[in-house]
Amino acid sequence: MSPRIAIIGPRSATAQHALYLGMEGAEVVGVSPEDLEHEPTVPAFDSPQRMLERLRPDGVVVLSDGATRSRYIAAGLRTGCHVLCASPLIYDEKLSPFECLETATRLCRRSRELDLDLCAIAPYVSLVPALRELAHLGLGPTRGVWSFAMRILRSPIDGRTDPRSWLAEEGSHPLGLLLGLVPGARMREENAQVAVEPDACRIAFDCHAPSSIAGDAPHQCAVSIVLGEAEKPLVEVEVNGLRIACIERAATDGTHPCYLRVGEHEESCGDPAQATIRSFLARIRRDDAGPIADAEQALTSLRMLLRLLRLGSGSTAVPAPGGALGK
Repeated sequence: MSPRIAIIGPRSATAQHALYLGMEGAEVVGVSPEDLEHEPTVPAFDSPQRMLERLRPDGVVVLSDGATRSRYIAAGLRTGCHVLCASPLIYDEKLSPFECLETATRLCRRSRELDLDLCAIAPYVSLVPALRELAHLGLGPTRGVWSFAMRILRSPIDGRTDPRSWLAEEGSHPLGLLLGLVPGARMREENAQVAVEPDACRIAFDCHAPSSIAGDAPHQCAVSIVLGEAEKPLVEVEVNGLRIACIERAATDGTHPCYLRVGEHEESCGDPAQATIRSFLARIRRDDAGPIADAEQALTSLRMLLRLLRLGSGSTAVPAPGGALGK
């Protein structure tokens, strides 16, 4: 049977994810958009909680803002739903970092107790297999990811003037990809740096992860992230010195496939958001699933993000991040 999925969030995001769900064989049984100005093509509810209680779907996709996200995740788990939510799991400026992390930890624990999947939308995680292949990465002590850099420059948004907001809005994407490439990574907070410039937020830190070989020293990785705005959008990843451009192109079927380019070589990797939906549905069916940010990865990413936001709250100096992307 096709998984029955409900969607919570603004209408534009709801429509796009409904398209992906339909393409991947799911049945969208209801939506609860925050903007009901235009009638959706599936049953709409003014209350997400009422929708979940009435429909009892197999899963719910939560695309609401960070301040309301935890409420709808909790409602989904309470009604027996597997949950796929936007990243980060929770972010509310009115709450302290401790309160945000405590709430997210409680939700992740509850999902495990109920044997329900709680996953985060971190689309770049779907690129991990292709990135590993391009960079010839292995899991042994002399291979793997030793340096990671990522630059995300989006088109300017009217009304967004605080560069620190870029970290809150975009920071989960490179952190999710880092955790996909370096499983179990933990930030070394003592040397982490966050600097805010008029046109960019620059981040640099080292991380460590358990070695794949018992008794070996922890794996070390230097990280550099640049988030900002530009008239010409740009997404680049650098793994162990190899620079890889991530190019998104709109397709006629409504998807946005990503192409990875190294020099003149270009490889299609499909639509990362669609791949995330595919992996989530596979988990619901208990089939083999592709890369996706599970509850533990989402919680680790949130912990890193909250620490970086704290460091960036009083930042004025610009660090000298490693990697070519920081230059």
